[in-house]
Amino acid sequence: MDDEAKIQDVLVVFIVGAIFDIIIGSFIGPTSDIDIASGFTGFSMKTLKENWYSDYRIQDNSQQSFFTIFAIFFPSVTGIQAGANISGDLKDPSTSIPKGTLLSIAITITSYVILVIVPGAVHLREASGYPNELPNNFYLNCSLRVCSEGLYHNANLMQTISLWPYLIYLGCFSATLSTALTSLIAVPKILQRMGQDNIYPFLKYLAKGYGKSNEPYRAHILAILTSSIFIFMGELNAIASFISTIYLCAYALLNLCTFHVAYFKPLGWRPSYKLYNQWLSLAGAIICLTIMILIDKTMSIVVGCMIGFLYMIAAKKKDDINWGSSKQIQQIKTIINNMYKANTVQYHVKNYAPNIMVLSGDPESRKELVSLAHLITNNNGLQMCINVNKEPLVYEEKQLLVKKGVHWLKKSGIKSLYNVLDGIHLDIGVRMMYSCGYGILKPNIILVGYKNNWFDYVDEDIQTYLNTINKH
Repeated sequence: MDDEAKIQDVLVVFIVGAIFDIIIGSFIGPTSDIDIASGFTGFSMKTLKENWYSDYRIQDNSQQSFFTIFAIFFPSVTGIQAGANISGDLKDPSTSIPKGTLLSIAITITSYVILVIVPGAVHLREASGYPNELPNNFYLNCSLRVCSEGLYHNANLMQTISLWPYLIYLGCFSATLSTALTSLIAVPKILQRMGQDNIYPFLKYLAKGYGKSNEPYRAHILAILTSSIFIFMGELNAIASFISTIYLCAYALLNLCTFHVAYFKPLGWRPSYKLYNQWLSLAGAIICLTIMILIDKTMSIVVGCMIGFLYMIAAKKKDDINWGSSKQIQQIKTIINNMYKANTVQYHVKNYAPNIMVLSGDPESRKELVSLAHLITNNNGLQMCINVNKEPLVYEEKQLLVKKGVHWLKKSGIKSLYNVLDGIHLDIGVRMMYSCGYGILKPNIILVGYKNNWFDYVDEDIQTYLNTINKH
């Protein structure tokens, strides 16, 4: 990471230099007849007006449109995520990512607008490139012949309008290397983190790191091989819609997740950007999905199916990994709101539901009693199994009992709550649990096993058992 950052510092100098080279060359204007014949006019309002409106044409045997051009252009402006992609290496991600992302958006939007407006204001769309046609302006006549110069045809347009053409080559190489280095650093880090999270089994091999900085060499090799395959394909525009669709889908999901967490507002949700509005995130998600479909419907369906497949794999791990997702806070708030409403619902013979408190101890030790309660409730009422221990338990013992009981209930297909009380007598524990009930959720049936070994217990235990029955 340190070496990559040093290289980026050098590359950015050439990139900025190339941008200013284009601006300076545009202000100076054409310096030879060859430049003029190629369509270079210098800054001109007439040229800007002519180029302001769109004129999409047929290329590669297909009619170009705003969205086909957008699909090719869009991947070049996705570098704003570079900081977020390596958040694990930042000293203060919560501060650096918002400021860095907003600053990068401002800088990149400004530079891209300049690099679109400037060529459109100084160069014609088509020209012949022949200086001998200048006297009668015949070099502008491209309606009856194929011209090789101009915005439409000149692949080296930026060199034509720049002051030092060779600096443009350095800028292009620097921009390409900068993007490649960023991707080859950030992508392996993401793959390594995903492997460490153990969500997708096929990425677990990439989790291993090497050296003091825990470098993901395995993920590096995978990223290099994958990018090399696309390079050998030769025509990157052919896969532009696929790349753009993936990016747009990712941004749509990010906006949708942000809207979801902002809508339910957990205590930890404190956006530092004061002008943030949750509906802006929802609008962003809708816009991304709309553009994704307009670019390529078929590719959108393919990417959507891929996302759905990956989601199904991740969903299987929901019980093993807890990230404190916004979906959890939604469930918690829904439960709380329904709990507040529980006391306003009045009992009626038609809507009666059996809420059973089962004095089961360890549920597996009283299978018949727990199963009987399950048959009575039939998942229409609330079932709660209670394990009361007279002796106090340490935290680990209590958690082990809870985990064991919940596992058995889940394995048996019985929907039931389960709780362990320790350091308390049975009758007091039952009264406490009954008192904790609220509204229509309060237990209205208590199931207790019949004691058949009366002579084996001291009077205190027998009295506790009788209190449990008599006082409830």
